Amino acid sequence: RARNLSVATGMKPNKPDWAAPHIGPTCFHASDYLHRAASFSGKRVSVIGGGQTGAEIVLDLLTAPGREPAQVSWISNLPRFSPLEEGGFVDQVFTPGYVSTYQTLPQLGKRSEIAGQKLASDGLTPATIDALYEEIYRRKHLAKAPDTVALLPGRNVFALDRDAVGYRIHTDMTACQATEAIGADVIILAIGAKPSLPEFMAPLSDRIDCDPSGVPNLSKDYRMTFDGPAGNSIFGLNMGLASHGIVDPQMSLMAWRAGVIINALAGSQVFNVEPGADIINWPRLDHPVATSLEHAAATG
Repeated sequence: RARNLSVATGMKPNKPDWAAPHIGPTCFHASDYLHRAASFSGKRVSVIGGGQTGAEIVLDLLTAPGREPAQVSWISNLPRFSPLEEGGFVDQVFTPGYVSTYQTLPQLGKRSEIAGQKLASDGLTPATIDALYEEIYRRKHLAKAPDTVALLPGRNVFALDRDAVGYRIHTDMTACQATEAIGADVIILAIGAKPSLPEFMAPLSDRIDCDPSGVPNLSKDYRMTFDGPAGNSIFGLNMGLASHGIVDPQMSLMAWRAGVIINALAGSQVFNVEPGADIINWPRLDHPVATSLEHAAATG
């Protein structure tokens, strides 16, 4: 028995509707990659997902001895295979100060922020990029095996079916407004994970306020909106991408996040979780700051 509950069971592998009917030995999520004993030798393997996980799997497929595929296709809905955004200014996103300003934005502003910060958390590390580039260069220009690797950015997968020889992956090529079909024998879904309530929470699901995707709406202190007694709270972790921004599933603010929840449980300031002095004036609604150009225009 407990007065309060903190649900921190993690996210579940993302398996989109178009892939769900085919999940099995030859179509699986990247989280199962290391547990697959079957050899990929001589097969056409498609890795779907242009982030770091997809890059590491492609590199492993190209360099692991004894199970080299006949062809590796790397499919991404991003326009480029882009590096991770790094540096002191980028890192300011992963601070309590940024979270507090993000929470003042309207929903449209929040969605724009999340979309614009994708490469701050999901880009490719320079070491992986360099290793992949060297291996692909070696194959195309030194080993004279140009057809063993296909890099396919700017493709959004919308359907998957089977033909006489394997899978057919159907994609939209957004830049040219056309469709394309890619053949494969094995499909690896490197498309991340998504937040969700665990199955054991099902008896309470109709008492928790959720967004259209079924993810609980969270307050600033990570409380779910719940119709139970006021003295009983349910906190959600790895469920606050919309409410807290891209820092939510990261480990960067893990200690701060724990402090916020402990303060809420105690009903007092056990830990100082107030934002420190930021070096960036992020856009916020409750404290608008005029730029120097606006001030000059206003004063003549």
